[in-house]
Amino acid sequence: MTDDDQIGQWVRASEIGALGRQPVSEKIIDGIISEEDMTAMEKILRSVTSGLEMNEIRHAMIEGERDFSDLGQRTRFRVFLAQNP
Repeated sequence: MTDDDQIGQWVRASEIGALGRQPVSEKIIDGIISEEDMTAMEKILRSVTSGLEMNEIRHAMIEGERDFSDLGQRTRFRVFLAQNP
């Protein structure tokens, strides 16, 4: 899946354990970020169980910070990425 609406639907329907088993490359959200994307991203990041994996995701997603036009979204994004499993 590459469409963000399809991905969001899949994330909403999935359990945390299923999300946690996905490779890091499948946990990266990029492009313009909607509220639905934020909700999906939060659930995906809650599924991470390894500090190494979270570091990989942080490194890959930190560039995406510039895609946020809203300070509230940017702050939520930083809180998500600051989690340590």
